[in-house]
Amino acid sequence: MKGAYMDSLTNIEYRYLDIVLSKYRHLPSRIARRKLEIETFHATDVNIGGGKTNQVTKRTEWLVERFDSDVKLKGLECQQRAVEATIEILDDTMKRIFELRWIDGYTPEEIAAILSKQALTIQEQIQQLSKSLQEIKLLKEEVLQMQQVDFKKYADIIVNLQMNNQYYWLIKHFDDSTLDHIRHRFNKDTGLSFIHRFNQLIEEILILKDNNVSPDNIEAQKAAQKFWNIVMEFTNGDMSLLPELMKFNDQLDEQNEWTKKQRIANEYIQPALEIYFQNAGVDPFKEQ
Repeated sequence: MKGAYMDSLTNIEYRYLDIVLSKYRHLPSRIARRKLEIETFHATDVNIGGGKTNQVTKRTEWLVERFDSDVKLKGLECQQRAVEATIEILDDTMKRIFELRWIDGYTPEEIAAILSKQALTIQEQIQQLSKSLQEIKLLKEEVLQMQQVDFKKYADIIVNLQMNNQYYWLIKHFDDSTLDHIRHRFNKDTGLSFIHRFNQLIEEILILKDNNVSPDNIEAQKAAQKFWNIVMEFTNGDMSLLPELMKFNDQLDEQNEWTKKQRIANEYIQPALEIYFQNAGVDPFKEQ
């Protein structure tokens, strides 16, 4: 109904309404000025006899009477009440537009720019809230799969979700000592870089497998060396982590693309690693 009425206004009526509402922000000062005019008139043109208390009482009564009977003052107050009553029925968005246009005095173009900026801010807030909701849902899934209360792991999962690390779900498979090592060994940037380089190596290994490259081939041996180097980078030379890493690989039970590739790559690179260790004279479980 309200929208139908507004649509029926002519351009002339719109402009007139704009002029009337533009005067709203000046009404308080005009009302105060008119009251001052009435008071000044009383002080200079009216002489009420009697004692001081009687003068004050009579003056107050006279002002109240004049305020109530002054046509100009009543008209200004009526305009103010009418506009304020209209503001009360507006929704928050329309109230904001009213303030921008008829209190702050912005042009329609300036208002459009302000509202566009606010809309962008709100959209960003919605996206952040949606992201937070998704993080909560994913954390819930991880908690249910872990079947135990481990607040440090919960915190790690949340941090990795906030980092947009899609491998957050790996955390639940690490034991406490390995997680402590990861926390001290990597930060956000180095951690994501490590994962990226590891995934690149897995893709290279899968290509070798698809091409039926034998484990003793020079290309397979290069891949084995790179694989061992990246393991050493992860452990930082702490060989006590190797049994836990092997256990970690055995515990990966998620049926997703990453784990499938990981299993295939591990099966292929294992014999190549054995040859690499033999040729290099390396025993990974005795190395300090």
